[in-house]
Amino acid sequence: MPLQYIRQFLDACTVSVVDARLTHCWPEWGESTYIPDYNKFYFILSGEGELTVDGKQYSPKPGDLFLMPAGVPQSYRTVSENTYTKYWCHFTAESGGVRLFDAVRTPLCVRVKDSERLKELFSQLVEAHASESPLAPLMEKARMLDILLVFLEEASAAGLTHSESLPAEQLKLITDYIAAHLSEEITLEDLAALVHFHPNYFISFFRKYFGVPPLRYVSIARLERAKVLLKTTGDSVASIAEQAGFHGLYHFSKRFKAYTGYSPSDFRKL
Repeated sequence: MPLQYIRQFLDACTVSVVDARLTHCWPEWGESTYIPDYNKFYFILSGEGELTVDGKQYSPKPGDLFLMPAGVPQSYRTVSENTYTKYWCHFTAESGGVRLFDAVRTPLCVRVKDSERLKELFSQLVEAHASESPLAPLMEKARMLDILLVFLEEASAAGLTHSESLPAEQLKLITDYIAAHLSEEITLEDLAALVHFHPNYFISFFRKYFGVPPLRYVSIARLERAKVLLKTTGDSVASIAEQAGFHGLYHFSKRFKAYTGYSPSDFRKL
């Protein structure tokens, strides 16, 4: 991934805040080996503790901004009575269904040059996240982007790099197979066998690049196929349901309305 691609990726990246707070960790603070579907930033203000990411242990110090990326096994715990006081946030950042830190490699821990400015950014983020003001979501997103920029600017001193190339041929093989077999039964085992993966590993592999589990992707693809057929053919709704891989008109109509907000017949009239 050349630097120009990283620039394009960041230009298209969407960011959303899940949670943001200021916390003085309690003595029992800790959790072992879990895999979140969101990223976390810890900005350490004082104290000590231990973080583990993908089997490697870290002990960030006051003034450090630490990334715990989505989709990676991680743990955290206290190491003494002098527990962390930290600003933290949970957030997602992705482009085209690919998570930012799956595409761009950075160090996990950076030393922040202007700690006071970062404290203010986090303070405003926490305030915006808790606010009920109609303008709060805009402020929240702006501050989250500011914090992400601080991290990436510090990380770029060590050089931003890319992860291994996306497995384009494997992904195309999977999506082409799904498109060609929508009217048939498609199982997780069928899809995993295409790329010679164990089904359990295939689920995480697929979700990493498409943002949804494999069978959810299949369901969405069937509904999208049905939308096209309703608009471009005169086939009956029952026939379209069958062509899109749904067994039973009632099941298809229920799923279609939940997905689009319209019954198949009403959608055709739009």
